[in-house]
Amino acid sequence: GLPSNEVYRVIQDKKGYIWIGCDAGLYRYNGFEYKPYKHPQQNARSISYLNFDDAGNLWCANFSGQIFVVKNDSLKLVADYSSLAGKYHFCFYNKSAYWKIDKNTIENIDINGNVLKKHPVNLTHDVIGNGTELIYFKKALWAEIPPLGFFYFDEKNEKFEILLPYDKNKLYLNQRIFLFKDKLYLLRTEKNNALTIDCIYEVNTENKNIRLAVKKDNLLNTRYYSFYQDKTENLWIGSSNGAIKLKGISDWASDAEILFPNNKISFVWQDNESNYLFADLQNGICFIPEINSRIFKNKQDESKLDITTLTTINDSTVLIGFYDGSVFSFNTLYNTFTPLDFSNKIAGITVKDIALKDEDIFVSRGHFLQHNIKTKKNIIPLTYGNARDILLVNDTFFCVHPEYVCRFSTKDIIHNQALKHEKIISVGGRKAVYETSTGTIYFALNNGLYTYRNGVIDSILLNNQKIYVYTFASNNNSVWAATQTQGILEIQNAKIIQRYLKSDDFPDITAKTIFADENYVWACTNSNLIRIDTKNKQYQTYSLNIGINPRDVTSITKCGKDMFIGTKKSLIRIPIDLEPENKVIPSLFIEKISVNDTTTINGTDFILDYNFSNLKFDFISFSYRSGKNFYYEYRLIGFDSVWTKTSYNNPFAIYSSLPAGNYMFEVRSVNENNLKSHTKSISFIVKKPFWQQAWFYALCSLISILVVVLIYRYQIKKLRKRNEIEKKLILSQLSALKAQMNPHFMYNAINSIQALILEHDIKNSNLYLSKFSNLLRKILDASGKELISLKEEIDILSLYLDLEKLRFGEDFNFSIEVDKQIDEYAIQIPAMLLQPFIENALKHGLLHKKGNKFLKIQFNMYNNHLQCIIEDNGVGRKLSEEIKQRTKTSHQSFATEATDKRVELFNKFTLGKYKIQVTDLYQNDVSTGTKVIIEIPLN
Repeated sequence: GLPSNEVYRVIQDKKGYIWIGCDAGLYRYNGFEYKPYKHPQQNARSISYLNFDDAGNLWCANFSGQIFVVKNDSLKLVADYSSLAGKYHFCFYNKSAYWKIDKNTIENIDINGNVLKKHPVNLTHDVIGNGTELIYFKKALWAEIPPLGFFYFDEKNEKFEILLPYDKNKLYLNQRIFLFKDKLYLLRTEKNNALTIDCIYEVNTENKNIRLAVKKDNLLNTRYYSFYQDKTENLWIGSSNGAIKLKGISDWASDAEILFPNNKISFVWQDNESNYLFADLQNGICFIPEINSRIFKNKQDESKLDITTLTTINDSTVLIGFYDGSVFSFNTLYNTFTPLDFSNKIAGITVKDIALKDEDIFVSRGHFLQHNIKTKKNIIPLTYGNARDILLVNDTFFCVHPEYVCRFSTKDIIHNQALKHEKIISVGGRKAVYETSTGTIYFALNNGLYTYRNGVIDSILLNNQKIYVYTFASNNNSVWAATQTQGILEIQNAKIIQRYLKSDDFPDITAKTIFADENYVWACTNSNLIRIDTKNKQYQTYSLNIGINPRDVTSITKCGKDMFIGTKKSLIRIPIDLEPENKVIPSLFIEKISVNDTTTINGTDFILDYNFSNLKFDFISFSYRSGKNFYYEYRLIGFDSVWTKTSYNNPFAIYSSLPAGNYMFEVRSVNENNLKSHTKSISFIVKKPFWQQAWFYALCSLISILVVVLIYRYQIKKLRKRNEIEKKLILSQLSALKAQMNPHFMYNAINSIQALILEHDIKNSNLYLSKFSNLLRKILDASGKELISLKEEIDILSLYLDLEKLRFGEDFNFSIEVDKQIDEYAIQIPAMLLQPFIENALKHGLLHKKGNKFLKIQFNMYNNHLQCIIEDNGVGRKLSEEIKQRTKTSHQSFATEATDKRVELFNKFTLGKYKIQVTDLYQNDVSTGTKVIIEIPLN
């Protein structure tokens, strides 16, 4: 993901971001992604000269003459000197400003491009640029200006003078000013005839004296790009011939350690985790978590990559067998590969094993080879088979073949003659190892683990099961067997005394290679390279970040104070005491707090309104050594107490809403070895809504009291009004009763019954007398009720009309019809409500009618109302009114007036409305009767 392979400078800010100046521009790196910084007026994309001031602002420049600063996470243009190419130079330092020098002036310019100080100078040379160096140190500006010399400018006294002029008779190729151990140095590379010489001058900043500290031939014509002092006070030099490491200036004159000798290293930086970053002008950035871990490739023959076996000869030499059958020796002091002279002369197959006795090297590679280190002579017997492993015990070789195990004497190894070998086991296998203390040989055979001692072969079992061994290792005390499924077994005198690498510890427990020394057992599975501390019974797993891929490991050995690991791609060297685990505590910062997706909150202890939305915490952790093998944990105390886990690429937490209260947000990061960063916390408050505030409670209480008082007064008023209406209803009900007990009706009914008696109509006399008494009883019974059932009302009306029929005679008929949907017993209506309307129909409509008189009463349901329709075929209201005028009875009847008032009271007292509609019926403009529709609400 690095945007460019041409990198000029890397630097790290206080938080932990890595800033990269490269051919593609300026980028910020957080461990897994790059963020670009560009400016619309930028006229060249390449960025270099990166430097932080004390305020944390990042200064940088491009090669066309534009100076930038990163402030508030944005690239700002400070100055543009594009038109002054080759006529000025500048340097950044710890202030929020920079220094600029040209032929006439020295200027100090602030972050806004304003000139703070301006001092006139008079340089005789107009070209200032190529080779010019500026550095601000000890409150003075130091300048190397070719071809004039080395100057200093005293800021306080504004004194500018030359300290070391150039020798006009010399040619200068390279000039640099650098700091090391709080001292100022000047480098000049001189060309003297055919020789190139590096001259290092130490500058005494107090008395301005300059002395030549180092003078050395520069045999490779190396150009020096940058100087950097790491945390252990080593001086790193980025050069055209790699990264040069010096412990002191005097080392310049000796053979210094060089990393990446064929690369152009522009800059070296050690980050906050002590990782090293090497900026390369052709190959990007090399990241080295462990500077003491090295990877070597065979420069003698780069096709030799796939290592099959390693054998240590002495404290400085390791023999390496390769897949193609060649054998090289590796010098650990000079890191050089040397081929054995027989390696490429004999066609063979993979090197399976290498053994050593005195000055002779024995190699199993299809052919069996013997090579003398001193004489360089080779003994090559005829092919005897491809042994997977060779074990030399005194003068006898034990060779493990795929089909059998054999032995032969070293005396029988004769050039171009067949080996005289003896088959001692008719079963093949993989490996063999010798236990010196007991004289026991252990064989990993195809049918289990066996011992061989004094000519006797015996098997070793674990829990009465066979043990299938992949490979062996041994030290002075024990034999270590790496099994297929039972982990690593420690064996002494043919007895298993300890078991390591159990499935409870690791998912993959099959070690494909193993090595043991006096302190540790090193084992490699397809998943892990593991160091076992046999004294403390502890495991430590090495990280991929030190350059080891367990799947590629084929062999392990120890040489001197280092471990050498052979892989399918290279040879890896690590110190024995190299810390395998990543014990660098991750750094963590809360980057931003935002609310409602827009508003950014600054600082801590903030307060949020109750109706906020999307409170977001953005955080960032820096764990470059972990790569992407770390994660975050966060929680919100006051809301939850359990840590929530989120991956490295989701560095944020969002809360859409929260109840009112006090909260503390906590976040931390955890690396691959479960090492946690310091917890960062932010406290805040979510305000209560106004309806939960004390003043609101007080106001609500006051309003509630007021409402209760008003309701109380309203209810009292309503009760009084209701009582008044109820009194009126009682009176109206008495009026209805009075209407029902109309004296005329009573007189007429009694007269009619009397007439029947006088006529000696005993049957009808008894019948109507019974109906009359029944009617009186029902009326008196209904008068005590506010509501009666429709059935009771119909019964009263039927009795009433039966008695009226007695008076009217045979000309009068009536009918009462009830809709089938109506439940007469369930419907309740006001008592004695309908009778006055029927009385009016009889008295004013039918009484004056000659001939047939008919009264029809219907009960229907209509819009949740009980609809009563009273229809007569009388003379009509108009003729009835005329009759009233003639008889001078114009006053309204008592029953009609009482009913109207009663209906009015009902409409005030009930929710529904009582409706009365009177319609005159006509046929050919002749009155044919009257229809009255009464609607009674049922709810």
